[in-house]
Amino acid sequence: MTTNWQDTLRAIGFRPYGDLGAMRARVEDVEFDAIPHPLKGLSISVTHIGSRTATSYEKFLPLDSDVQTVAKLMAEAFESIHPERRDEARE
Repeated sequence: MTTNWQDTLRAIGFRPYGDLGAMRARVEDVEFDAIPHPLKGLSISVTHIGSRTATSYEKFLPLDSDVQTVAKLMAEAFESIHPERRDEARE
């Protein structure tokens, strides 16, 4: 069964992952896993394992979030993990 949240995530590069209906996307070395939470909406886990640091946290969005909302969360997560990339883009 395909739902709107899955279509939204597919539009920005998420693909099905595992047997529980999760979806995964990767932006360079940052992984995003999404799965609906029964009470909190769409759970998006952010994971990065670098050579000297590791980051892992979870954010929640409404299930009916649009592409821009999810993309903004992904961009903010990537920039928080790689602040030097954000600074390079501004120069």
